[in-house]
Amino acid sequence: MIYVDVRRPEEYAHGHIPGAINVNLEDEEAFIPQVCAIVEKHGEVVLYCQSSFRSSYAQSLLAQKHGVSVGNLDGGLVLYQGPLDVIEL
Repeated sequence: MIYVDVRRPEEYAHGHIPGAINVNLEDEEAFIPQVCAIVEKHGEVVLYCQSSFRSSYAQSLLAQKHGVSVGNLDGGLVLYQGPLDVIEL
């Protein structure tokens, strides 16, 4: 399983789940093929954002318009209890 962080790159840099891949949902045209490629490569994918609002939207978008099944981290990083990685900018 792999986590995909759908937030903007600067949000990702401030703290993300270790090993997560950042794919910015705001660039929807690029988002879909990137996430589809990740699903193809890794199989099980779980999307997340800060509160799960954006990741829930992305999950629905992928399922309804593209037939791609992914998970969603309920509550996002707000409820996540594990460690976070930070990128120094």
